[in-house]
Amino acid sequence: MPILIIDPHGEYSSLKHPNDAEKEALKTFGLKPKAFKGIQEYGDTAISPDLRPLRLDNNLSAAEITALLPGKLSNSQQGLLYNSIKHLDKINFTNVLFELEKEENNAKWTIINNLDYLKGLDIFSDSFVPYNEMIQPGKCTIINLKGIAPDVQEIIVYKLLKDLFEMRKKEKVPPFFTVIEEAHNYCPERSFGETRCSKVIRTVASEGRKFGLGLCVISQRPARVDKSVLSQCTTQIILKITNPSDIKAVSSSVEGLTAESEEEIKNLSIGTALITGVVDMPLFVNIRPRMTEHGGHAAEMISEVKEEEFFEKVEEFDKKDVLPIVRPKLSLKDVALMSERKVKSVSISLVPGYLIFCTDKKMDYTLLVESVEGGIVTDLDRFRTRFLPELGTLSGNQVKLLHAAFKLNGFSEEDLIKQGMPLDIKSDLDALVALGYIEKNERYILSEKYIFSQLSKHACFAKIEFLELNYSHKQDPKISIDKMKERISKFAAIKDQRECFIAKYEVVFDD
Repeated sequence: MPILIIDPHGEYSSLKHPNDAEKEALKTFGLKPKAFKGIQEYGDTAISPDLRPLRLDNNLSAAEITALLPGKLSNSQQGLLYNSIKHLDKINFTNVLFELEKEENNAKWTIINNLDYLKGLDIFSDSFVPYNEMIQPGKCTIINLKGIAPDVQEIIVYKLLKDLFEMRKKEKVPPFFTVIEEAHNYCPERSFGETRCSKVIRTVASEGRKFGLGLCVISQRPARVDKSVLSQCTTQIILKITNPSDIKAVSSSVEGLTAESEEEIKNLSIGTALITGVVDMPLFVNIRPRMTEHGGHAAEMISEVKEEEFFEKVEEFDKKDVLPIVRPKLSLKDVALMSERKVKSVSISLVPGYLIFCTDKKMDYTLLVESVEGGIVTDLDRFRTRFLPELGTLSGNQVKLLHAAFKLNGFSEEDLIKQGMPLDIKSDLDALVALGYIEKNERYILSEKYIFSQLSKHACFAKIEFLELNYSHKQDPKISIDKMKERISKFAAIKDQRECFIAKYEVVFDD
């Protein structure tokens, strides 16, 4: 049975790795750690380079265009949009924008801005991932949405489920099973609002079974999941719940759940679940260890204290600061295990920095900036940074030269002159090489050390956590926040900033 998993946190890739940590526990069930084959994972390659790029079908219907637009269109805007679409043989963002540009009605500008935003997301393409590649017997397809903005996640889930449901009804793909993690984010109870994908998930939940499309919704907050969707889940696996609203939501969606059963749900131990819908009476079951690696572990950065040590040393605790930390997803143990060289030790140093909240014409996003050298952190796990050019120190010709160079993938003086640059550009080129903005080998290329456009592609999705942790040393800031804001404001508008420390791994190799 093909499986499609909507994975908002990038946890299901662990299906590819065996659970060696619980080898002994698995033995008691007559099982061994296992890594499953046939796992194919799609997502944003800029965030996780090992993923396959996720591209959706750019061929849209008028209803899809309307459903994808943020907010609700007025009657005049709807009329304007349908009038632009009705003559098109192929409906895509480019063609619709072209037709809207011809309209004289000022109501078009809001629609154009929204369509420009959707087009710029770079998830719709004529070279989209074939659905028959995603849904294959014996294959598990993971849609890894880690690091993707919530509104973009809604668009992806809407388009995927809508297209696949239509194809399943026409039997163009085999019967398959869909798993939606954190379902309350995609099909929330109506009192919490609607998402772009709410309606299609309700449709799949109520009609999918008859067409061979199974659905599993997973949530820690059942009270926030659409009641229409919950009521269609005939089988429910319920683990410990203590929130009264969540217990009420589960109880109302399960027939025959008594007050005694509700009380049992509050007192379930870890690893025990109540299963309903398999037989007439609810069943209490123990869940065995999984054969694959657990992908949902929290990163262990704070060293654990043994119980006996805790009580011996309780009077010896020193007063420590709880610091605002932005930390990598990888743990210290992960760093040591992933290294190709033998690791002697791994420690943490704290680098001062800022989370800066930015906005441009297309979206809001957050940048993580270190304040020692002023670099934008583009890879938190490996602590890689890139810098913004000081455009204010450049001449007009030098700025134009950078713009022209950006359009070219490797260039010579002649190439720039063909782009309309003046003949005497050698001195400006030499100056940009000296500044490090351009590198020269056989041809000139833009330096990879700097960011020249699309600042939003380097957004940081980590959040500040207030932690007390062990670290080897803490660096002092050298660049002020005002200086950082001055650089960034030339590329994007700044809405807010928060001071933090960035946890950086220091690795010592044993060789």
